[in-house]
Amino acid sequence: MIPIKHKILRSNKTFSRIEVSTLIYSKTYLAVPPGETLKEQIKDRGIDLQHLAEHLKMSSEQLNHLLDGNTSLSRKIAVQLESIFDISVDFWLCLEENYRKTLELIQDENPKKN
Repeated sequence: MIPIKHKILRSNKTFSRIEVSTLIYSKTYLAVPPGETLKEQIKDRGIDLQHLAEHLKMSSEQLNHLLDGNTSLSRKIAVQLESIFDISVDFWLCLEENYRKTLELIQDENPKKN
């Protein structure tokens, strides 16, 4: 079985467009990017995406890649997120580490066939 990208559409007043979350899963594992938790924090606190991107010194496109799990959440970003959300650096880094490890497990479970 090849890992499936499952798209979930949802409307959110905080976001200016319909967000598409990409969760990658296999028969055994579900990989949830740290961006999913970040999206919840953004929504709960009513934070504007453009202002968040500016505070993180990244473009809106870069922020979207982070939210979707296409860009790794670095220590530098985790430190900035801690200052904004008062959620520890270690928490953000653990989310990232778990996501990347789960992606590897999915890949191991579903090796590509040549």
